[in-house]
Amino acid sequence: MNLTAYPAFCIIIIFSVMNLAFADSERTAVLKRVRTDIEFFASDEQEGRGVATSGIDRAARHIIDEFRNTGLTSVMPDGGWRQNFDIRIGSVGISNQTALSFRSRRGTRLRFTVGNEWQPLQRGSSGKTTGGLVFVGYGISSPADNYDEYADIDVAGKTIIMIRRVPGQGDPQSPFSGESTSTHAYITTKLRLAREHQAAAVLLVNDPFTASDPQSDELADSDSFGQRSGRIPFVQIRQRVLDRLLAESPLRTSSGELLTTLRSAAKHLDRTMKPVSQELTSWSVDLNVKFLGRTVEASNLIGMVEGQGPNSHETIIVGGHYDHIGFGDYGSRVRNRRGEIHNGADDNASGTAAVLELARRTVAGPPPNRRIVFICFSGEERGLLGSRHYVNNPLFPLDDTVFMFNFDMIGSVRENRMEINGVGTGAEFLPLVEQADDRTPIRIKVVASPFGGSDHLPFYRKQIPVLLCFTGVTDRYHTPDDDIEMINMDGVVSIIELGEYLMHTIDALPKRPSYRRCVRGRIQMAVLGVRPDLSGVGNAQGVRVLGVRDGSPAAKATVQAGDIIVKIGGQQIESYADLNDYLRKAPGGQYVPLFVERNGERVGLRVKLGTATR
Repeated sequence: MNLTAYPAFCIIIIFSVMNLAFADSERTAVLKRVRTDIEFFASDEQEGRGVATSGIDRAARHIIDEFRNTGLTSVMPDGGWRQNFDIRIGSVGISNQTALSFRSRRGTRLRFTVGNEWQPLQRGSSGKTTGGLVFVGYGISSPADNYDEYADIDVAGKTIIMIRRVPGQGDPQSPFSGESTSTHAYITTKLRLAREHQAAAVLLVNDPFTASDPQSDELADSDSFGQRSGRIPFVQIRQRVLDRLLAESPLRTSSGELLTTLRSAAKHLDRTMKPVSQELTSWSVDLNVKFLGRTVEASNLIGMVEGQGPNSHETIIVGGHYDHIGFGDYGSRVRNRRGEIHNGADDNASGTAAVLELARRTVAGPPPNRRIVFICFSGEERGLLGSRHYVNNPLFPLDDTVFMFNFDMIGSVRENRMEINGVGTGAEFLPLVEQADDRTPIRIKVVASPFGGSDHLPFYRKQIPVLLCFTGVTDRYHTPDDDIEMINMDGVVSIIELGEYLMHTIDALPKRPSYRRCVRGRIQMAVLGVRPDLSGVGNAQGVRVLGVRDGSPAAKATVQAGDIIVKIGGQQIESYADLNDYLRKAPGGQYVPLFVERNGERVGLRVKLGTATR
């Protein structure tokens, strides 16, 4: 898609926006406003904007004042600006009523001790359940890999046991990303699937690959996976607990083999990549989890600009979180500096300033075609609590919410590069981002998937296309050193200008963006078999190869880790977007020329491309 495909009025709007965004006279004023906002949010007086500090309320009042003074319209039924919700904080205790036991048909009763054989996890909820017990392997459902451990097994109302991480770890040919982290390993993904299949509770056990002996089979701290309530009880059990259960109720494979230990079950899954999900019919479980703690009230801060025209009933969300980790008692990466103020200038005073500036510009400009809702989320650092609360309690119908644009950590522009995450979630996004790249001083790293721990994810899971502007993690992340002095202010303003262009360009589309579900890395791995370096840092052009899958087309063509792909099939490769675009359209099963830079020299190769699994 290109601009020639748009109606003339859309082209006029888009180029008018660009002329405004990059005017020198405007930029000076923007720099001053953005610096003032970031300095305010990242000052010691705001106490790191922890959800239990008085500083976060001062930050909220500043945002509300800016929304009101800018001319945004309130959307709350009471005429205010706050969408309130509760966050559980502080030292969370475990009630002495918390208990886990198993009963067998033979009359055996197994009782286990909290902190010894099992641990309730605060990522889950308090709750009580009694009934059936189902083993679901790693708890993965991946149609793209023809692998579904929930297929043909009913877990509704039952407690499920799942292994941590993914099968095939350390195997570069594993369909679950081999040696790199797979989204299927995320606790968030596992719990979401458990809830979708209406499981009553989840028992997590360490995988035998990373916890290969009893000494390494450690229980996580109760808050290790965050304090966000997963809406069902979530606990960890030691491997020896599962082994005891399997000894009396073994898993049976399709060939009749009996799996009587976690290790034998994991080996079978690694070898066959065939699920062995089944009910442990000899056992039932009694689980009672009760957490003790206090809550604080948090607020999403929301204002809007109404749209005009035939698409005015549709909504675009522009957001960024304004909370941070306060004094570092929760979330600090430097244990010996807990108690110091973690000001969070990059994370996420920078993104909050972007939301405010885009709100000002939207009010000052021509009316948008769609309603644009600006949200400063709270509770992001506690597990995307504010954005999750919004999508579960939307102020405008999610069916008519066509796009969510998120700004998180945009203050660390290095080598004049930044990242746009989620480009693959909208069918129209890649060419629009590429056009933006041509018109901005910053080089864009394109990431197709939306996966990352920020507030766009709850929207994506509701099948809403999303984009995230992000400049990457630094050594200052979640430390007291994330201060205003380290912010690349000029880079922040360039990203805001880029954001304005993309926001208005997407708003100007005659039809809403088409949602696409992203499966990270599938096309590249299937067609070529390389693990690309998406950052592009240090490359004049091309895509650096971080790894090559054994037996893949790239391996057979003698591509090596460290090579930089500069041309394939006659197409010059200057960025990940170029490579991704070519591989999406590439003719599978055909030989094409491939050129790489290796140790400063250009090397010509010939590769027979594979076929993508879409």
